[in-house]
Amino acid sequence: MDDKFEDDNYEETSFDDSSFEDDEFENETTTNNNNGMNPVIKWVIICTVALVVGVTVYFVTDALINGGNDTAVVDEDTPMALNNEMVTYLYGNVSYDVRGVRNTIFFKNDKVEADDFSNNDKFFFAFRYITSQDFTAIYEEVEVGSTTTTTTTTETTKTDSNGNTSTTTDSSTSSDEEKDTVMVVKEYSISNEVIAAAMEDFFGEGVSYNYDTEIPIGVNFTVNGYNAGNLRYDSTSDSFLIKFNENSDLSVETSPIKPYYGQLVSAIRKAETNHIILKEKVIFTKVTVNEAKTDDADTTYNYSICADYECNEVLETKTGVTKSQYYNDPIEIDDYEDKATTITYTFFKDSVNEYHFLSSEKDK
Repeated sequence: MDDKFEDDNYEETSFDDSSFEDDEFENETTTNNNNGMNPVIKWVIICTVALVVGVTVYFVTDALINGGNDTAVVDEDTPMALNNEMVTYLYGNVSYDVRGVRNTIFFKNDKVEADDFSNNDKFFFAFRYITSQDFTAIYEEVEVGSTTTTTTTTETTKTDSNGNTSTTTDSSTSSDEEKDTVMVVKEYSISNEVIAAAMEDFFGEGVSYNYDTEIPIGVNFTVNGYNAGNLRYDSTSDSFLIKFNENSDLSVETSPIKPYYGQLVSAIRKAETNHIILKEKVIFTKVTVNEAKTDDADTTYNYSICADYECNEVLETKTGVTKSQYYNDPIEIDDYEDKATTITYTFFKDSVNEYHFLSSEKDK
């Protein structure tokens, strides 16, 4: 660079001020555009980064909240394990039984929705969630008495004129009655609030039921040896009252052959609706009991295994089977699965991610 300024041909040049100012402004603008960034491009980059960050935060938050939770929304139909906690819970709802006896509404009808349940049916399934702790004993005073009997004996000896003596005995009895008051259980009470919550657990919000008549109920626990009675509504306390003074049908417990055999075979969550779909295979039996005629004889059973509830399609018949023989060769639904009735249960998810019964359909 120094050589240039020492060149003999170098001439001093004068500059026009106005021309210099224009060139300077132009040079500044060019320099800023080259070293900085166009505002439009800058905003595009900022928006893109914000979008990426937002989407990342959403998915990370969703993973933290719903990670491992089977109620998360899915993009495609998803098979669910049969031992999944939610699947087990929902299948337990529809297959609920009292001492081995299930409600037959799903067996008898081709399609069932919430409105198809009778009032008694609704209470049956609501009691799936009821425990003995939900009941409160109502006591009443009962007067009890005890009687104490006292016998008094008096002997009198007399001597006659000849010196002979004789003895007479007189007895008298007196009774003293003592009375006492004790508290005994008159009946049991369960809050209507508890019943309403149990109804919603099964059917979801908006389920209706009435309490104008008594409702027969059986439970899977006993009170003084009983597990059944009639519920009646008490408007004063807004609760239901019951006396446990009956027992539900025990024949299923005492017979080796059950009236039906059910098995859950599939579970899936639907992408479009987020419904959970369960499929159950069921076979039915028709049993005749041949009571033993002597002490050393065995009671035997004749039974038919059927594909449908009405037993119109008989799959197999056996006669003269004793309990021990049956237990050695019991009914296995796997042997008849391809001909069994299929019942499809659908459950919907509410606004707080809880599932409730929506409908059932059977193929026979």
